[in-house]
Amino acid sequence: MTALLAVGLIGFFADPLHLPAGVLGVLDQRASVISMFVGAAGLVVSVVALLRPRAGHAPSAVTADRPAAEPGTPPGLSGPGEAIGIASHGADARNVQMRAKASGQGGVYQAVGNQIINHHYPPGLEPGQNVEGDISPLSWEPVGGPLTGHTDLVLGVAFRPHGDLMATTGWDRTVRLWDPAARRFVGDLSADEPMSGYNEVAFHPGGHLLATAGKDGVVRWWDLAARRQTGRSQPDHKGPVTAMAFHPGGHLLASGDTQGVVRLWDPATGGQVGEPLHGHTGTVKGVAFHPSSSLLATAGTEEEGNILLWDTTTGRQVGEPLTGHPGGVYTMAFHPRGDFLATGGEDCAVRLWDPSTGQQRRDPLMGHTYAVLGVAVHPDGDLLASGSYDGTVRLWDPTTGRQVGKPLTGHTFPVCAVAFHPDGDLLTAIAHHTIRLYSPAPSHD
Repeated sequence: MTALLAVGLIGFFADPLHLPAGVLGVLDQRASVISMFVGAAGLVVSVVALLRPRAGHAPSAVTADRPAAEPGTPPGLSGPGEAIGIASHGADARNVQMRAKASGQGGVYQAVGNQIINHHYPPGLEPGQNVEGDISPLSWEPVGGPLTGHTDLVLGVAFRPHGDLMATTGWDRTVRLWDPAARRFVGDLSADEPMSGYNEVAFHPGGHLLATAGKDGVVRWWDLAARRQTGRSQPDHKGPVTAMAFHPGGHLLASGDTQGVVRLWDPATGGQVGEPLHGHTGTVKGVAFHPSSSLLATAGTEEEGNILLWDTTTGRQVGEPLTGHPGGVYTMAFHPRGDFLATGGEDCAVRLWDPSTGQQRRDPLMGHTYAVLGVAVHPDGDLLASGSYDGTVRLWDPTTGRQVGKPLTGHTFPVCAVAFHPDGDLLTAIAHHTIRLYSPAPSHD
């Protein structure tokens, strides 16, 4: 085939219409005409041969030889040399999957970065690129059944930075710890004094400390190695604590309450840092630290001016309130590198803000039919999850603003919070007294 292609190219470029006049004078006119036709024909045959699929292979797909497939392998993976996967390149590679349609293949594979990931045969595959096929968003699916054990409303969920523990809290006055990989309960934490229920939970970035807060306005500190309470806030909030977050550096904890007040705490001592931050006139429902600065964002339920930015070193508000949500804002989260601030609220929308300008980066992400109660950004920053009063979780591409896959369902009550595992391979959502886990998985239809 290579030789034929060479002949075709030589014949084509020997056409007298393409040669200088001085050269044409020494060539026989008839031989040149014959050469032209032979060259053109050779070129056509060569191109057809290059494009023609080989028997048993899907064109435009990466192929590899391997033993016969084991039972249950998706169609198109039946024996040696079959097309077994694709690799996708670029910033959005993590969130795409492609179907090798040629020759009726129908296997669907997850592409992550420049690696080929095959659902059944991940080892030993080489990078490549599929140049033909349908591109569709990566789907997420439930991992087993719901985790149960809480006996009342669950409102708080967080993963330890190491990824080995997940904590949930609620109005049943318990802090429950889970092994997310095994999906099993591993213990609980009990307060030193009577209390009325938890609203919030957060892990210290170092992973050794846990903070909880709730209806009684108290922030409690827990030693995870000893599984016991080590301290409590002084002074307490004047109302229930409804938002809480650690600074990524671990030196500060912020908490907000139903009175519109935000307080800063030193996790090492448990003492308050500076004066309370006053600016909200409604309940504070969200607090989030910028990952690499002293900037703190807070969200409230007031109708207007409900997103505020603060400099935690001075305790002063930065710039004007961010406006755009008509109605209360119930949740917020920063991009892992601080590229944007995501917020969700009563208007059923997720909005993305540039923290340096205070302006929205794009049109709001619309899809939920009731208020958005929780948002979380994937550790890689290329995926955003939102949970809503409509009982669904939706995934979004923050770059394009498009919804990724279908809504994640299964909850029969409002989804109050969502959180990504530090490795990015699990998403948890809580509603009422149940916890559900989801993971990315390509379909095989």
